[in-house]
Amino acid sequence: MSKIAFIMVKDGTLESKTSCFTVSDSSDR
Repeated sequence: MSKIAFIMVKDGTLESKTSCFTVSDSSDR
């Protein structure tokens, strides 16, 4: 899942960044 987050961040989109963070939070929980 970390790889997906990195790709989203590479996109350079604020929305993508938030999505990546949400996914990370869900995965962590």
